[in-house]
Amino acid sequence: GLNEGSFKPNSKLLKITRKEWEMLDEQMFSDLFSNSAIKRIGFKKIKENIKLA
Repeated sequence: GLNEGSFKPNSKLLKITRKEWEMLDEQMFSDLFSNSAIKRIGFKKIKENIKLA
């Protein structure tokens, strides 16, 4: 079966402010999403999504 714990958000992500998201750089992106499927989306796409949010 599925491990529901794997669906819990990273606590670091929950603490990031709007301003910090807007200031996200490639190093921060790599650090935050090193063990995440989000890394496949890529830094540029995440930045586009942040602007639209």
